[in-house]
Amino acid sequence: MICYYMLPLSEMVRLTLFIGAILPLPLVHLPYAVDFDYDRRFVGTVSSFSLVISFLLIWLVAMLIV
Repeated sequence: MICYYMLPLSEMVRLTLFIGAILPLPLVHLPYAVDFDYDRRFVGTVSSFSLVISFLLIWLVAMLIV
């Protein structure tokens, strides 16, 4: 939130950067989990939690800023 209010950019650019910072983890880490024999269930669980948390944060930001 501090960066959103402190950056000397237009509001659209600041909002785009802020929402980009709270997007979910990319799904590219799933193939690496298989390649390096990591715990696939844990990686899938973290990915699912990051999706839910990110959607809630984006909704909250949209309600507060807009």
